[in-house]
Amino acid sequence: MALFTVAGLTISAPFVQATEPSRQMEEFLNFDRKNQDGFISNSMLMLGVIAAQTEPKIAQCLNEWYQGSDTIKIKRHDEILDAMQDLPQYVPTTIVLAVAERACGKFKRKE
Repeated sequence: MALFTVAGLTISAPFVQATEPSRQMEEFLNFDRKNQDGFISNSMLMLGVIAAQTEPKIAQCLNEWYQGSDTIKIKRHDEILDAMQDLPQYVPTTIVLAVAERACGKFKRKE
């Protein structure tokens, strides 16, 4: 039985370690809110530019989902920051992309 316990811990160890914050996320989460908002705004702007050139439907969705009033942007930033808190093992840009794709669909990727 001890062998199974050791094997179970060995198999699960990488998953436990994966919840450690990435260096980039750790730095990002220590920024003040104004700087976090600036980073998210710039990331969303770049996603919009890429989508406008490659995925018009996603571009339209991103515009409707993210742009608009300051209240909407704050709400979206809160969603993104919550996801960053929940998934600190990833880098900030990965989370911005993931939240945007969850809302508007996935960008096509070359495999």
